[in-house]
Amino acid sequence: AAAAAAAAAGVGSRIRVKGPLKVFHVPKNPEFDLGGQEGEVKEVLTSWKGKIISANLPYKTQFALSIDGKEVKLIAHLREDEFEVI
Repeated sequence: AAAAAAAAAGVGSRIRVKGPLKVFHVPKNPEFDLGGQEGEVKEVLTSWKGKIISANLPYKTQFALSIDGKEVKLIAHLREDEFEVI
């Protein structure tokens, strides 16, 4: 059921990260937990240079986070089972 809901996630879909999911590429933070954060699907990676690909993390998502009082835009690649469409 989760995969079916995520399959409905196209470009522009609002999503929420399920469960704890640590990322390590947030500026000035050694690790950041995306669990519960809401963002937007920016791209679904299914082809590259005209060839079909099977990306491990096909959903390119963007989050607008407030870290230490500053607004930070973060891009993360996710699998279908790591988020839900809201």
